[in-house]
Amino acid sequence: MDVFAILNITAFLLALWQTYKAIEQTREARKQLEKLDSLQNSLLNKLEGQQQLLSTSNDRVSEQGIKQQELLSAASVQSLKLQSQLEQLEEVRLALTTRYIGQYLEYFPQIVSIIERAEKEVVLFLNVPAQGCFSDPTNHLRYRQALERKILDENVNVELTFSNEGLRRASNCERFWKEEPEWGKWKNDNVDKVTKFLSTYKKGQSVSELTVSEFIEILAGVDSSLLKREFVNADCREIDAGLTIGFCLADGKIAVFVLNPFMDNSTSYGFMTSDTKLISALNELSHRQRGMPDVTPIKFTNTDLFEKEFGLDIRDSIRMHSIDGKNDELLSEDIEKT
Repeated sequence: MDVFAILNITAFLLALWQTYKAIEQTREARKQLEKLDSLQNSLLNKLEGQQQLLSTSNDRVSEQGIKQQELLSAASVQSLKLQSQLEQLEEVRLALTTRYIGQYLEYFPQIVSIIERAEKEVVLFLNVPAQGCFSDPTNHLRYRQALERKILDENVNVELTFSNEGLRRASNCERFWKEEPEWGKWKNDNVDKVTKFLSTYKKGQSVSELTVSEFIEILAGVDSSLLKREFVNADCREIDAGLTIGFCLADGKIAVFVLNPFMDNSTSYGFMTSDTKLISALNELSHRQRGMPDVTPIKFTNTDLFEKEFGLDIRDSIRMHSIDGKNDELLSEDIEKT
C-alpha cells in the first residue's frame, strides 16, 4: 500500500472521528437546550402563578377597600344620624319644664351662651352692666364681646336694662363692704382674683393698699365704661329699681332668669326656661319697668356705710334718678320703712 492510500485512510478515519464528536456535542447541546426550555417553562409557569396571585390579591385588596369605604360611609351616615339625634335630644332637654341651673358661677356662662346663640333679639334685664368682671373674668369677656357683636348686627335687636348708678353702688357696697381686719382677710383669700381685676382695670394699684371704697369705685367705673362705650349703640336704659328678678332672653324662645333675694351674702339663683308663658311674663316685666317712673324699693343693710363713704344719702341717690322728681315723697316713705 502506497503512502497516499495510507494518508487517505488516516484522513477518513479522522473525519469520521470528528463527525462522531460533532454528533455527540450536538446531542449534548440538545439535552442542555431541552433543560433550558424546561427551566424556562417552569419559570414562566411560576411567573404566571405569581401574576395570578398578585391579581387575586389586588382584587381582594380592591374588594376590601370597597368594603372599608362602604363601612366608612355607613359610619359617617350613622355619625350624622347620632349627631342629629343628640341635637334633637338637646332641643327636647331645653324644652322641658323650667329647671334650676345653679348659683352665679353656674348660671352666668349659660347667660353668655344664649346671647351668643341669639339670632334676632337679646333682652337683658340685670342689676349691673359689667356682669362677672370680678368674679368670672373669662366669661365676662365672652359676655361683653357677644353683646358687642349683637349690637353691631343690624339683624339683632338688643335691649339692655340695668339699675341706676346709685343703686348699683349701694348693691356693691352691700355685697363687698367689710371693715378691717375682715377686708384685709377677704383680699388675702381672693388675692388672685383681686390681682387680675386690678391689672385689667386699675394698673399700678397694689392689692395691699386697696381700700374697700376704692374697690367699689373701680367696679362703678367698669359699669360706666361699658355703658358709655361698648353698649352705647344699644337700646339701653337705667331704671330706678333694684332688680330682685333679672333675666336674659334670646329670640323670645329661651331665657335664663335670676332670683336675687338681696341677703347679706348676695346669693342669687339661676333658672333656665323655654316656657312661652313665663317668657312672655318676663318680657312684660321688662317693658313695664322701663316705662315706669316710680321706684321699687330695696332694702340695704349697709346704707349707713354707703352714706359715710360716698357722701350721698341712699334716698337722694335713688331720687336723683327718678323721672322729673315724681313720687319722691312716696319713695322716701318706702325707704324709711326699710
